[in-house]
Amino acid sequence: LDATFSDLEPLPQDDGPVPVVRIAYPDGFEEVMSYFRRVVVTGECSQRTLQLSAEVIAHNAANYTAWQYRRRCLEAMHSGSSNAAREQAWREELAFCTARGR
Repeated sequence: LDATFSDLEPLPQDDGPVPVVRIAYPDGFEEVMSYFRRVVVTGECSQRTLQLSAEVIAHNAANYTAWQYRRRCLEAMHSGSSNAAREQAWREELAFCTARGR
């Protein structure tokens, strides 16, 4: 992730000055989420943010924000595309969603 997002500063989770309990996240989760928070704040929609959202979903498929951001990015990235290109993008997304559901 560092190479792909070297132009961005990760945005760590803010649990406040005195967290009640420190959550033991799996390896890689905090880094992925820190970059994901940053792209959500900046509003970037690109191929790399689609890949990042896929990594977030791989860590936690119940992360609604990641799914919603994917949709927003796909719509933004293909807003000026032909109908055929938009349809192809959504077919690829359907295949991604189907694979995640298994």
